[in-house]
Amino acid sequence: RLSFPNPRLSLTHSGTHAVAVGVAQDLPFMGIGVDLEIQHALHPEAARFFLTEEERVWLARLEPNLRVRELLRLWTAKEAVFKADLNNEGRTLTDYRLAVPGARNGAASVTDLRGVRPFHYTSIAFKQGFLSITVRQDKEDVPWSGN
Repeated sequence: RLSFPNPRLSLTHSGTHAVAVGVAQDLPFMGIGVDLEIQHALHPEAARFFLTEEERVWLARLEPNLRVRELLRLWTAKEAVFKADLNNEGRTLTDYRLAVPGARNGAASVTDLRGVRPFHYTSIAFKQGFLSITVRQDKEDVPWSGN
């Protein structure tokens, strides 16, 4: 029987497309998340519900024609990070911070009573949307290649 969030599996769907990702038991991960959005546009006002102030400032500095697409990428990145957090109960997407909002491959974090917990994500662009995948390492001292 499976439950989510799951330390080894994540699922997403958008329209008629679905993606499932998993990691092997012997890899040092304790969370994986994936989000897919195809042919979906977010209203710019939605940013306040899932972006931090720093992320909204970065988005506002973009040329208007880039904002809608980047907003969708940020949504998929945040959703994937949320799904990779095994302790996401009671959290909102604004609890998670992307270190560099413009990065397609980057770091994210959430702060709780145990301190700052890091995640690593990548966002892949398609003509009609984005796929973002996030992992959370089992141990903080395990090297991350970033590739």
